[in-house]
Amino acid sequence: MTSEAPTVAREADGSLAESAGEGVARSIQHHGKEMSYNNYLDADAAYGCACDYPTTDPTCVIVKHTNPCGAAALDDALESYRCAVRADPVSAFGGIVAFNHEVDAAMAREIREFRSPTDGETRMFYEIVIAPSYSAE
Repeated sequence: MTSEAPTVAREADGSLAESAGEGVARSIQHHGKEMSYNNYLDADAAYGCACDYPTTDPTCVIVKHTNPCGAAALDDALESYRCAVRADPVSAFGGIVAFNHEVDAAMAREIREFRSPTDGETRMFYEIVIAPSYSAE
């Protein structure tokens, strides 16, 4: 069984195990500003936690300033994301979102359009979205 290293949406090559524990440092940044030291810490923590769950359980973990803000592992990937955000939407805003499964177009749209549960209007913002892969869409 092969696994891929995390994808920082801001893809990865090799698995975490194959990268000798280098974690997200070996990820490919797709866009955005240069990652800070804290971004690396949070992304590594969030992705590591998400990957502790089996890939049969679509999992989403949100971390901000090395503190978990929300985590959910449900049968439905979109619902896992929504539940993780709802756990603490105030802290999740500006955090790192990690998945243990591929992010497809439907999930990307959900991340972009999801409104904060606190007011129902504000779009959620995240520093990083990290996953083992992304669909081509």
